[in-house]
Amino acid sequence: MFGDEGIKDVARACGYDNIQYFYHVFGEHARCTPAEFRRRYRG
Repeated sequence: MFGDEGIKDVARACGYDNIQYFYHVFGEHARCTPAEFRRRYRG
């Protein structure tokens, strides 16, 4: 579902209107940025 979409699109699809807050929450849980996560786990 979230393969090629931009990080902003993913954040909005997850219900976050504030992108900075999405980055903060994502980092708290994943211990990396969304872009780093995508690079690490993309097949």
